[in-house]
Amino acid sequence: MGDINQLPPVQGASVLAHAMTKWPTFALEKPHRTALDSPIIANAHRILQGKSPQLDEKRFLMLDLPVDGIMAANKILSVVKKLNAIGKYDPMRDVTIVPQNKSPIGQIALNQKMVQIFNPVKKVNDVPVNPKIIIKAGYHKVIFAVGDKIMITSNERKLGLTNGMIGVIHSLKPNPQFRGDHLDQLDKGTESASGTKFSLDEVDLLQEVEQLEEKEKAQIEEEENERQASHIMEIQFQNMDDTIEFSTAGAFKKIVHSYAITCHKAQGGEYHTVVCGVHSSNGVMLCREWLYTALTRAQEKIILLCDQKGLHKAIHTQRLKGNTVQDKIKHFIHLETMNEGKGADKPNLWEPAKINTTVEIATTGATSANRGVQ
Repeated sequence: MGDINQLPPVQGASVLAHAMTKWPTFALEKPHRTALDSPIIANAHRILQGKSPQLDEKRFLMLDLPVDGIMAANKILSVVKKLNAIGKYDPMRDVTIVPQNKSPIGQIALNQKMVQIFNPVKKVNDVPVNPKIIIKAGYHKVIFAVGDKIMITSNERKLGLTNGMIGVIHSLKPNPQFRGDHLDQLDKGTESASGTKFSLDEVDLLQEVEQLEEKEKAQIEEEENERQASHIMEIQFQNMDDTIEFSTAGAFKKIVHSYAITCHKAQGGEYHTVVCGVHSSNGVMLCREWLYTALTRAQEKIILLCDQKGLHKAIHTQRLKGNTVQDKIKHFIHLETMNEGKGADKPNLWEPAKINTTVEIATTGATSANRGVQ
């Protein structure tokens, strides 16, 4: 089950698209997330047809962005700040969606500014109660404070966490098991190899190093999953009663600020209000699937900020061409045929005849109303 009009996965094969070429396919056309007369749904369908969205003064607002990337970022920040000031934007309920991690209007740059807006350092008797703390986490250093809105970017099944879950930092304290990080010393006295000429023996050595790179990465990741960070962070995730504790270097690599997030990170989630930045400086990421996915994250209201070049590219660029499910399946098969022999990964799917059409739900502990449901 899925939506072929949304963004495909970042890594690995698109299981949904492959399944649609092999299994009987049915399209559900009645939306349940939002009211049928919602301008969000109407504009989502317009985008899928290659048409520009239409303004709705209450639920689908559209504002122009300057062509300059830095000026565009400043306008996004200004709009979010003003909406928050009049009670129309709650950072813990709403979200700002952007195309990329890096760039002036990427999630990294915007989060650095938005955390100052929504969780500035507060003082009691001139003593900061939520100071910004530099946390040493293996090879990395990250900065967080109590009260920051964060997201986990991987599945942690043992903790009951899934990729994209939102939380708030409940506490930060020194980690008594931290033994210091001496990796900084490895950088002292080293020089860039840029422009250096190597002998043949040195070239062979470099090739061996490259071959070991993947093994080293895996080893580093395993070490960081065990190595203690300089601080212990407790996070209160939404819809969870207890806080979750993080203390290893590897864990801190999976925690990011989430006032602004990419559309890929927002996928699967829903928010009361979505501020969406569409700008030509992020043109490499913009496509119809991206815009459709971003806008359909909203339950009640959209504020779309865009320059015309960026919006035009997003509406008229398709990853899977066609206006119907059948058209998209045909285009996907065409792409797969072109990529045959290039090592493209394909999921291992059951044959249709082997799929059970009904699955009996376990009744242990079920109420009488649920017992025997198929």
